[in-house]
Amino acid sequence: QHLTPGMGLFDVGTEAGWCNLIYASFVGPENMVLIEPTPQFWPNIKATWERNLDRPPLACYNGLIGTETDDDRTVFTPWPDHCAGPLIDRNKYQYLHEHEASVRQIRLDDLVERSGVVPQAITMDVEGAELLVLEGAYDTLENHHPIVWVSIHPDLMERDYKFHPDQLHAYMTNFGYTGTHLATDHEQHWLFDPR
Repeated sequence: QHLTPGMGLFDVGTEAGWCNLIYASFVGPENMVLIEPTPQFWPNIKATWERNLDRPPLACYNGLIGTETDDDRTVFTPWPDHCAGPLIDRNKYQYLHEHEASVRQIRLDDLVERSGVVPQAITMDVEGAELLVLEGAYDTLENHHPIVWVSIHPDLMERDYKFHPDQLHAYMTNFGYTGTHLATDHEQHWLFDPR
């Protein structure tokens, strides 16, 4: 009910690439931006995408999203070079708190400014770094008001980043967003709607 054809959607934390197939069915594959820092996932992402969809995504970013920018590369590529690697049958995450020194990162605001691509919707599953991603998206939230879906990991957020979910909720409220709890499994799934 919130995603419509033609909406630009940033999928932050694409992981192995199956969720974005569902999102692409709503907005159109050519409107998707896939964002994933783990090189080992990219062969799975591309293979899954091409097996199910007939058009490439709008763009891909192979790196972390956070509160700092240290990436001077061309931010968007059709498919990262890592797509040529082998498929994997396990999860292998690159965490912001463990890999910020070794994996390039960019603020979402800088990604938007440098690419000229403005998201109308953002989904994110970033294993506890949710508030850091949103803090790096300050201007995007303030000026463009995308719809935001966040998978909040309270345990990882507190353990690895010393934040509490209440801080994330307060942050989004400051931009005029209304939060709706959608479900809880091993994480909390929230919709933040600016309307």
